[in-house]
Amino acid sequence: MNADFLLRHFDTLADTPDAVAKLRGLVLQLAVMGKLVPQDPRDEPASALLKKIAAEKARLVREGKIKRGETLPPVDPEDAPFELPRGWEWVRLDQISQYIQRGKGPKYVEESNIPVVSQKCIQWRGFDLTRARFIDESSLDGYAEERFLRPGDLLWNSTGTGTIGRINVLKDDVFSQFRRIVADSHVTVVRLINAYPEYVWIWIASPFIQSTIESDANGSTNQVELATQSVKNQVTPLPPLAEQHRIVARVDQLMALLDQLEQQREARRETRLRLNASALNELTTAPDATAFHHAWGRIRDHFHRLYDHPQTVAQLRQAILQLAVMGKLVPQDPHDEPASVLLKKIAAEKARLVREGKIKRGETLPPVDPEDAPFELPGGWEWVRLNALIELHRDINYGIILLGNEPPTDGIKTIRCSDVQYRRISLEKARTVSKDISDKYSKTILRGGEILMNIRGTLGGCGIVDQNMKGYNIAREVALIPISAHAVTRYVLDVISSPYIQINTLLNLRGIAYKGLNLEILRNFLIPLPPLAEQHRIVARVDQLMALCDQLEAQLSQSRDHGQRLLEAVVGRLTEAA
Repeated sequence: MNADFLLRHFDTLADTPDAVAKLRGLVLQLAVMGKLVPQDPRDEPASALLKKIAAEKARLVREGKIKRGETLPPVDPEDAPFELPRGWEWVRLDQISQYIQRGKGPKYVEESNIPVVSQKCIQWRGFDLTRARFIDESSLDGYAEERFLRPGDLLWNSTGTGTIGRINVLKDDVFSQFRRIVADSHVTVVRLINAYPEYVWIWIASPFIQSTIESDANGSTNQVELATQSVKNQVTPLPPLAEQHRIVARVDQLMALLDQLEQQREARRETRLRLNASALNELTTAPDATAFHHAWGRIRDHFHRLYDHPQTVAQLRQAILQLAVMGKLVPQDPHDEPASVLLKKIAAEKARLVREGKIKRGETLPPVDPEDAPFELPGGWEWVRLNALIELHRDINYGIILLGNEPPTDGIKTIRCSDVQYRRISLEKARTVSKDISDKYSKTILRGGEILMNIRGTLGGCGIVDQNMKGYNIAREVALIPISAHAVTRYVLDVISSPYIQINTLLNLRGIAYKGLNLEILRNFLIPLPPLAEQHRIVARVDQLMALCDQLEAQLSQSRDHGQRLLEAVVGRLTEAA
């Protein structure tokens, strides 16, 4: 493999999804195909090595140290996944092993001198014996000597979707802490004869084996199992012993290079994220216009460096909403009718409807204490409670208690918290209830244009009801928020979906079992209210900037696609050049 070629293109490849993982797989793949290091005609061929292995195995059988075992059929050339270099041989794993066996189910105790290696102890980067349990030493009389693990043993996870296939080589240093170690029944022990365990690890860890291991395993979806007989029959490419060592040395070198490059990439990504967060924080906390323009200039001058990753674009979206609700996204117009006048109009209309008996007076919420205001508002704005912006003929409500047995497909569609996502409502999995049930909850039948907000479950999910949802109903964990015509519903949605609400207000409520957000808290939400005309300008500006974010994400996606194609080209070139 040409490491210089890889280095030249790594920056482009680095942001390609799973680029480093794919390159690691490529290294292993080239290694076991004999394309990573050159062959040396002076090496003793694998055929001679196999004769030595057979002789050693026969000796161990004669001395009673291992059992004879069955004779497995030779590898059919049609079963070989690729052509081997000269001097290599296709073998079955049992041919080069003195012992292949699953561990034994132990009798556990709280603590002893002998740990039990389980699946969770076996990681791709080594062994984590801090997660091991311990065996009752009084039960060891039932253990044959061969069951005690030795340096060089390959330990292979053999059960469980997601964990099956992980493998590693037990090294000497593990035995510096424990004199004896055993494996449990979910781990297969492979003990080789005159073969280099680290090379066999490369083969089993390579995409040739790992890409098919779960599909080839037996058992149910939740408990797939790698049978011991399948391990014994595993077809394996065997190089000369000297070449095995050269391959392992080269793989170690290239893996270290990829580790280093990945660390550098991650450090660059973390630096970009910190710079972006710092720049946006400076922007959203600017105390005056001069500081704001300075902060914006910093972002503008480094825009393409700051926003070259999907995570930073997501942060930009949040900053746009935060600036919007703080009155920093569009300029104020002194000719706008101030929000205080708007509030007086709402109060006058409410008083009229109460006098005419069309609505009830309702409780009067306390005025907003200036000390409770989280930030200073521009001139013409007012702090109000959300309840002041609700339609006068309606109220904030939550909907139907779903019991899980509402089968009618021709019933009323009912929107649950899983359907209310961030700034959108998805109808792909909307449930239905009978019309009779829906009619009992007539206050939450949708008319179109309302805001829905999750008050339990995925707390904070919110979106505006489209006209095509008219007549639908909502579930108990979703709140209906009908906004008055005296306010712009989209502006209120921007407030609810901004960091001001999503982080500052809801953060302490998330993760509290199923307690969620009660309607009284929701009615008392503090909303920064601009003049009506400015609300419209803010919504238009948010739309414009969100469209810019969409373009940025599309460009990043296109760049990642380019990186993917380049990665494939690099893989092809490296394969050819090897």
